[in-house]
Amino acid sequence: MNGTELLSNVPDWAKYLGGTSGVLVAASLWLRQWLSSARVERTADEATGNTLRALQEQLSAERLRADGLMHEREAMAQEIGQLRGEVSALRAQIAQQSVQIDALLDLVRKRGSAA
Repeated sequence: MNGTELLSNVPDWAKYLGGTSGVLVAASLWLRQWLSSARVERTADEATGNTLRALQEQLSAERLRADGLMHEREAMAQEIGQLRGEVSALRAQIAQQSVQIDALLDLVRKRGSAA
């Protein structure tokens, strides 16, 4: 008994029904697997997007912080420059007053030795 004799007793509608149901089961299994992998890919894409957004927010925050530090550094550098200028002016004033004090001491010594 070969396969054609076995199926010869089965009505045609049963053959079509069996074939159709087999195709539908196979298609549904394939669709389930495809949708499952697509869901995994969507979840991965969503996670990647969330990570990128978080990193971009962190980058923006760090750039703002860096800008603030840069402005603070510039203000400090300007203040240091002003303080250096004041120190130079004070040194010049001290040198001038030292010369004046030396001149007065010489004058006092000359008067003290003349008296």
